[in-house]
Amino acid sequence: MYDRQVSCTESSCSYCHDLFSPFATKGHITMFSSHPQCSQSGKAPIPVILNDTLTRQARKKAAAKFSKRRRTLVKRAHDLYRDCDAEVFLVIKKNNKLHVFNSEPSRASWPPSYDSIIKSYPLPNIQTPLTMQVSNAKNGVES
Repeated sequence: MYDRQVSCTESSCSYCHDLFSPFATKGHITMFSSHPQCSQSGKAPIPVILNDTLTRQARKKAAAKFSKRRRTLVKRAHDLYRDCDAEVFLVIKKNNKLHVFNSEPSRASWPPSYDSIIKSYPLPNIQTPLTMQVSNAKNGVES
């Protein structure tokens, strides 16, 4: 956006104030500028400090994205159970909150313990983020 990052603490600078006033007030955000009135030559750049409104909006957007993806994943798990007669147990944990889908809630032996999964035959297909990256690399899919 701009050539270099510098601090403009002058609220009288119409360029910086007009540019950033929709987002933050003086003291809440570090300004970016390349114009001579605000540039401070020879000083190290000051890190960006976002105001609470911007971070709140980012958190809301991330929460909405998580919620949408979680609903889609649960819907697909239910479709797999309904259409393919598969037993499905899905657990999603975020911020110490568990979201669970269980296609067999009345069965006491479902879901199986990790030890019983490892001891089962035929051997289980256990997927991890690392195996997904390797699989995608083999297929030429970028992650």
